[in-house]
Amino acid sequence: MSRRLALLCLALLIVGCERYRSRAQGPFPRHSNPNAGLNPPGKGPLALNGPTPPLPPGSPDEMPLVPPRPPEPGAVPFAVAPPLPPKPPTVEEPKVALPAQKIPVQPAPRPAAPTPPAPAAADVAALKKIAQTLSEKLKILDTYEAHFTRRETMDGNVGPTEEVIFRFRAEPMAVYMKNVSEAGKGREVLYNPSQHADKLHVIVGEGDTRFLKPGSKAPSISPDSPQARSKSRHSIRESGLTISGNRYLAALAKVESGKLPADALKIAGRLKRDELGDLPLDGVEQTVRKGEEEGLSTGGTRHWFFDAKPDSPSFGLPVMVILYDPAGKELEFYRYTQLKAPANLTNADFDPAKLGKK
Repeated sequence: MSRRLALLCLALLIVGCERYRSRAQGPFPRHSNPNAGLNPPGKGPLALNGPTPPLPPGSPDEMPLVPPRPPEPGAVPFAVAPPLPPKPPTVEEPKVALPAQKIPVQPAPRPAAPTPPAPAAADVAALKKIAQTLSEKLKILDTYEAHFTRRETMDGNVGPTEEVIFRFRAEPMAVYMKNVSEAGKGREVLYNPSQHADKLHVIVGEGDTRFLKPGSKAPSISPDSPQARSKSRHSIRESGLTISGNRYLAALAKVESGKLPADALKIAGRLKRDELGDLPLDGVEQTVRKGEEEGLSTGGTRHWFFDAKPDSPSFGLPVMVILYDPAGKELEFYRYTQLKAPANLTNADFDPAKLGKK
């Protein structure tokens, strides 16, 4: 009886163990070989060509009882960069003090100066405006009387300054002059070719000649004779405001037509001169080329001064003209003041018979 009981217990124990193993709950569960079929023939699991792939993770409740296998020698499970060799200690280079150098400072660029307009563009308009006023004034300047001042250089010698009573008639042309200054005082000169031939009729003045007394009448002579030209740079035919104004108009016409350079006439602007007091003037500078004018072989510079006072009797007229040689030496000085126009002059005012009479 006891043997049967023992056998029965042993059988129950065996059956319980088998049931436990079949449920994979024992301490040493059997796992299928993950590398089965991957090993080459004749090689065991220790002769794998590559790293052993990791086991699949178990369930969260299942903790591995066996620690993971350490990597085999020569196997590279992960691409890990080899450790770098230690860097040598950094040695700072000694700092060498360089001599201080002055950095040149570039000056700030200056703004380009405005290009001045060409004389042909800047001056011609103003020159033409003066010419227009002058032309209008000359048209009505038939007869006039003025106080005329002149000074000329002859053969390098500066002549005396003469003050003259000047009377002029445009049509027909007639000129009368009488010196009232100390130089040539009492001299009278009359030229009326339409009535008394192409001759100069003269009353001798102070210091004119040793052969005739002052106040006496000299023989009539041609305006072109050496005796007549010895005391003036110009013929009496070239005297008066009308002749002077026409010379300016002719010069401007040559500039506009290209016969003279564009800068032959330049505007000098609004100015004043001591010789004319407070009278405002429009200045013009004329460059005379060599040989351009008779008696001016070296050329020179002529300065025109036009009366710029609208209510003046001489408004628009060249009331003063000065000529210099290239060295700046004065050759001619002409000035007109106390202009009376019209003067209503007739043939009786240009009659030689009245010369020498008060």
